[in-house]
Amino acid sequence: MAMLVVETAQESRNPIVSDVTVELTDNKEIRVTPKDGESTLLKDVQLVSINDTQLVITGTDQGNNTLRYYTFKHQELSKQAGYDKFNSLPKTDPIKALEMI
Repeated sequence: MAMLVVETAQESRNPIVSDVTVELTDNKEIRVTPKDGESTLLKDVQLVSINDTQLVITGTDQGNNTLRYYTFKHQELSKQAGYDKFNSLPKTDPIKALEMI
């Protein structure tokens, strides 16, 4: 799925905004691949928040073992007035929520 993502490390105040592809692995991990960069494999993914336009998750980057925060916004759908797809997602299961997007 292609999404707009805002990525921040826990200690960072400078978010990175990019278009990414999100893949769910067989091990219930998440691979985030920017258009022009190297993919990141996240483990121990947890849901931070969901509201009407975005989904925020956190997970441990398996490459360097750092905690990452991702704010996902679907590029096309979130531009539509009254878009509320994220409100219907499961609030406690980030993997299931990403599968439903």
